[in-house]
Amino acid sequence: MLGRRGVGVSVLAATLLGLPGVGFALRIADCPGGRFVPLLNSAVGLPFEDPSSASGSFTVAGGTITLGACPEAPAPFITVRHQSRWRARWDSCASFVEVRLRVVIGPGGGDCGYVVGVIRYRDATGRRRAIKFPAELAAP
Repeated sequence: MLGRRGVGVSVLAATLLGLPGVGFALRIADCPGGRFVPLLNSAVGLPFEDPSSASGSFTVAGGTITLGACPEAPAPFITVRHQSRWRARWDSCASFVEVRLRVVIGPGGGDCGYVVGVIRYRDATGRRRAIKFPAELAAP
């Protein structure tokens, strides 16, 4: 049986879920993915560059990520500590090894059309490299 406090909490929760910002934050897991274009001055020499991905974009679809020179890799959409993100890993892509990509939904967890990615890899000389970049959802 709910007391006055229990009823008040239930009413407050229902009210908060009705607010656009709170309701959207709880529905963010519905982000469908798509083709994202990194906002970099040059993607030359990065795992983005490949004849199959001339624009230097990466694609998130159906729980997988395809990144330029890298084949499709599993990338489940997860939410941890109020951050929604995709993560993928490749053993090798062209001349790059140990490639990892983490893509986080843009500032505030709001719009699925803007993400911030971090790509980590070892280049041909064996040096570890990392690049943080913003990316936008490409128009269909």
